[in-house]
Amino acid sequence: EDEAAARPAGAKSTIDGQDLHDVMLLSVKADATVSFEDIVFCRAKNRVVNKRGHGDLAFANCDFLNNGRTQKASGRVVYSIGEAGCASLSVSNCFFGGQMYNSASADTGHGASIYLSNYRQLTVDDSLFVSNGMAKANENTNAGGAMGSAIYGYNTPATMRGTRFSGNCNAVNG
Repeated sequence: EDEAAARPAGAKSTIDGQDLHDVMLLSVKADATVSFEDIVFCRAKNRVVNKRGHGDLAFANCDFLNNGRTQKASGRVVYSIGEAGCASLSVSNCFFGGQMYNSASADTGHGASIYLSNYRQLTVDDSLFVSNGMAKANENTNAGGAMGSAIYGYNTPATMRGTRFSGNCNAVNG
Protein backbone atom coordinates (compact mmCIF):
# COMPACT_ATOMS: atom_id res chain seq x y z
CA GLU A 1 0.00 0.00 0.00
CA ASP A 2 1.15 3.54 -0.70
CA GLU A 3 -1.19 5.31 1.73
CA ALA A 4 -3.42 4.47 4.68
CA ALA A 5 -6.55 4.94 2.56
CA ALA A 6 -5.50 1.89 0.48
CA ARG A 7 -5.47 -0.35 3.58
CA PRO A 8 -8.55 -2.55 4.10
CA ALA A 9 -10.75 -1.43 7.00
CA GLY A 10 -9.47 -2.76 10.34
CA ALA A 11 -6.13 -3.95 8.92
CA LYS A 12 -2.73 -2.79 10.15
CA SER A 13 0.57 -2.44 8.33
CA THR A 14 3.61 -4.16 9.86
CA ILE A 15 7.15 -2.85 10.26
CA ASP A 16 9.49 -5.66 11.35
CA GLY A 17 13.08 -4.98 12.45
CA GLN A 18 13.82 -8.75 12.49
CA ASP A 19 15.91 -8.25 15.69
CA LEU A 20 18.59 -6.78 13.38
CA HIS A 21 17.61 -3.13 12.89
CA ASP A 22 16.13 -0.21 14.75
CA VAL A 23 13.04 1.06 13.00
CA MET A 24 13.54 4.84 12.83
CA LEU A 25 15.46 7.88 14.00
CA LEU A 26 13.30 11.00 13.78
CA SER A 27 14.09 14.67 14.06
CA VAL A 28 10.85 16.64 14.42
CA LYS A 29 10.81 20.41 14.06
CA ALA A 30 9.01 22.67 16.53
CA ASP A 31 5.29 23.12 15.84
CA ALA A 32 5.19 19.82 13.90
CA THR A 33 3.67 16.46 14.82
CA VAL A 34 4.63 13.08 13.41
CA SER A 35 1.69 10.66 13.71
CA PHE A 36 1.45 6.90 13.28
CA GLU A 37 -1.84 5.02 13.00
CA ASP A 38 -2.78 1.35 12.58
CA ILE A 39 0.77 -0.03 12.49
CA VAL A 40 2.33 -3.09 14.11
CA PHE A 41 5.96 -2.41 15.06
CA CYS A 42 7.86 -5.58 15.95
CA ARG A 43 11.32 -6.92 16.68
CA ALA A 44 13.33 -3.67 16.56
CA LYS A 45 16.92 -4.43 17.61
CA ASN A 46 17.09 -1.64 20.21
CA ARG A 47 14.23 0.82 19.61
CA VAL A 48 11.26 1.46 17.40
CA VAL A 49 11.59 5.27 17.54
CA ASN A 50 14.56 7.31 18.66
CA LYS A 51 13.20 10.87 18.46
CA ARG A 52 15.03 14.17 18.58
CA GLY A 53 13.83 17.73 18.08
CA HIS A 54 11.14 19.94 19.56
CA GLY A 55 8.08 18.57 17.72
CA ASP A 56 5.40 16.19 18.93
CA LEU A 57 4.87 12.48 18.39
CA ALA A 58 1.55 10.58 18.31
CA PHE A 59 0.54 6.92 18.04
CA ALA A 60 -3.03 5.67 17.57
CA ASN A 61 -4.20 2.06 17.26
CA CYS A 62 -0.65 0.69 17.09
CA ASP A 63 0.85 -2.52 18.45
CA PHE A 64 4.43 -2.76 19.72
CA LEU A 65 5.59 -6.36 19.99
CA ASN A 66 8.87 -7.88 21.21
CA ASN A 67 11.14 -4.89 20.62
CA GLY A 68 14.64 -4.55 22.10
CA ARG A 69 14.77 -8.12 23.40
CA THR A 70 18.41 -8.73 22.47
CA GLN A 71 20.07 -5.47 23.59
CA LYS A 72 20.08 -3.36 26.74
CA ALA A 73 18.18 -0.19 25.86
CA SER A 74 16.06 2.39 27.61
CA GLY A 75 12.77 3.11 25.84
CA ARG A 76 12.60 0.13 23.51
CA VAL A 77 9.52 1.54 21.80
CA VAL A 78 9.98 5.32 22.19
CA TYR A 79 13.16 6.95 23.44
CA SER A 80 13.35 10.73 23.51
CA ILE A 81 15.08 13.44 25.48
CA GLY A 82 13.44 16.82 25.07
CA GLU A 83 14.52 20.30 26.06
CA ALA A 84 12.68 22.12 28.83
CA GLY A 85 9.16 20.89 28.12
CA CYS A 86 9.04 21.53 24.41
CA ALA A 87 7.50 18.28 23.05
CA SER A 88 4.61 15.94 23.79
CA LEU A 89 3.89 12.26 23.21
CA SER A 90 0.32 11.07 22.73
CA VAL A 91 -0.60 7.37 22.76
CA SER A 92 -4.15 6.18 22.14
CA ASN A 93 -5.57 2.66 21.95
CA CYS A 94 -2.15 1.00 21.65
CA PHE A 95 -0.78 -2.35 22.85
CA PHE A 96 2.76 -2.68 24.24
CA GLY A 97 3.76 -6.31 24.74
CA GLY A 98 6.99 -8.25 25.18
CA GLN A 99 9.62 -5.54 25.40
CA MET A 100 11.26 -8.02 27.80
CA TYR A 101 15.07 -8.10 27.92
CA ASN A 102 16.75 -11.24 29.28
CA SER A 103 20.29 -11.02 30.60
CA ALA A 104 22.02 -12.49 33.62
CA SER A 105 24.70 -9.81 33.66
CA ALA A 106 23.22 -6.46 32.60
CA ASP A 107 20.38 -4.23 33.70
CA THR A 108 17.45 -3.49 31.43
CA GLY A 109 17.76 0.21 30.89
CA HIS A 110 14.95 2.48 32.09
CA GLY A 111 11.37 2.49 30.81
CA ALA A 112 11.17 -0.69 28.76
CA SER A 113 8.43 0.68 26.49
CA ILE A 114 8.62 4.47 26.82
CA TYR A 115 11.51 6.63 28.03
CA LEU A 116 10.94 10.40 28.08
CA SER A 117 12.94 13.18 29.62
CA ASN A 118 11.99 16.87 29.86
CA TYR A 119 8.77 16.52 27.86
CA ARG A 120 5.90 18.99 28.07
CA GLN A 121 3.36 16.14 28.38
CA LEU A 122 2.87 12.39 28.07
CA THR A 123 -0.75 11.34 27.47
CA VAL A 124 -1.73 7.68 27.30
CA ASP A 125 -5.39 6.78 26.67
CA ASP A 126 -7.06 3.36 26.50
CA SER A 127 -3.82 1.41 26.07
CA LEU A 128 -2.41 -1.83 27.47
CA PHE A 129 1.14 -2.60 28.68
CA VAL A 130 1.85 -6.33 29.17
CA SER A 131 5.12 -8.16 29.97
CA ASN A 132 7.62 -5.34 29.55
CA GLY A 133 10.90 -4.93 31.48
CA MET A 134 13.24 -7.71 32.58
CA ALA A 135 12.17 -11.27 33.19
CA LYS A 136 11.74 -12.24 36.85
CA ALA A 137 14.00 -15.21 36.10
CA ASN A 138 16.88 -12.73 36.40
CA GLU A 139 15.89 -11.69 39.94
CA ASN A 140 18.80 -13.40 41.72
CA THR A 141 21.48 -12.85 39.07
CA ASN A 142 23.97 -10.03 38.59
CA ALA A 143 21.45 -8.23 36.42
CA GLY A 144 20.40 -4.94 37.93
CA GLY A 145 16.89 -3.66 37.70
CA ALA A 146 16.15 -0.29 36.22
CA MET A 147 13.36 2.16 36.92
CA GLY A 148 10.04 2.04 35.12
CA SER A 149 9.44 -1.45 33.79
CA ALA A 150 6.86 -0.08 31.32
CA ILE A 151 7.27 3.73 31.34
CA TYR A 152 9.96 6.05 32.65
CA GLY A 153 9.39 9.79 32.57
CA TYR A 154 11.89 12.25 34.00
CA ASN A 155 10.64 15.80 34.46
CA THR A 156 7.62 14.86 32.32
CA PRO A 157 4.02 15.26 33.52
CA ALA A 158 1.84 12.30 32.57
CA THR A 159 -1.89 11.74 32.14
CA MET A 160 -3.19 8.18 31.78
CA ARG A 161 -6.84 7.34 31.23
CA GLY A 162 -8.32 3.89 30.70
CA THR A 163 -4.83 2.36 30.52
CA ARG A 164 -3.89 -0.98 32.09
CA PHE A 165 -0.57 -2.51 33.14
CA SER A 166 -0.08 -6.26 33.65
CA GLY A 167 3.01 -8.42 34.16
CA ASN A 168 5.53 -5.61 33.72
CA CYS A 169 8.56 -6.18 35.90
CA ASN A 170 12.22 -5.52 36.51
CA ALA A 171 14.47 -7.79 38.49
CA VAL A 172 15.12 -5.22 41.22
CA ASN A 173 13.30 -1.89 41.01
CA GLY A 174 10.06 -2.80 39.15
